[in-house]
Amino acid sequence: KFFDLKEMEDKENACTDIYLSPDTTVLVGETNGPIPKDAKGTWIVSEDGTSFTMKILRTYDSGKDVVTDDDSISSSGDFTFHVERTFTGEVSKTEGGTLKIEGSMHNIDSSLGDMEVGFFTMVDTSDDRFG
Repeated sequence: KFFDLKEMEDKENACTDIYLSPDTTVLVGETNGPIPKDAKGTWIVSEDGTSFTMKILRTYDSGKDVVTDDDSISSSGDFTFHVERTFTGEVSKTEGGTLKIEGSMHNIDSSLGDMEVGFFTMVDTSDDRFG
């Protein structure tokens, strides 16, 4: 199924197209947030269909080339970093019968533990795509 994922973290909001594959992988599409170099994930729903968990790992490139005083180009330290978020929420339906998932976003750190960093909403857009 296709979903519109709305993420609210700190003061930032982003909308991203995602596809929850039957094999429990997540395909990450276009976003109006920071553009990752790569993004992948997994998802699972509880047996009773009410609880949802999704993990998305995004990889970003950073750094840039800078023109110095002598017109040579210097790298300011290109590097790659990863951002992983765990989304946990409840599955429900809108008044119109559209599948909806709402919950919290977490950063799970090996030193600091599980930190809630924001909230999310996902709305099924499959019918909008295919009629």
